[in-house]
Amino acid sequence: MNKPTITFTKLHKDAVIPKLYTEGAAGYDLTILEPLNISPNQFARITTGLKCELPSNLFGFITERSGFSIKTGLEIFGNVENGKEVIIYLKNISKVAVEYPSLTRIAQLIFLIRKKLQ
Repeated sequence: MNKPTITFTKLHKDAVIPKLYTEGAAGYDLTILEPLNISPNQFARITTGLKCELPSNLFGFITERSGFSIKTGLEIFGNVENGKEVIIYLKNISKVAVEYPSLTRIAQLIFLIRKKLQ
């Protein structure tokens, strides 16, 4: 069985190509390109500086890194649109502002097989 080809293209010189950081990890860590400062009960849209090309049978799902939401009070979500910049969406559900510097790994990208149901 052939492995699917997934291609990341840097749209910004400081963008970090996602990779698996731990043995057995399901998700590829995503690094934010700009600083994050999100007030309580606010939403944010943050860029990665990457474009992703994936085969039509795959879907890219963005979620928080292990334990990240519990530690920070941030809900993280999103999906990869083929050929478009990878964007991370966040909501601060805590009672305090949350800040992270640029180039922090805050999310992970998990690839799922897309199946048609009968």
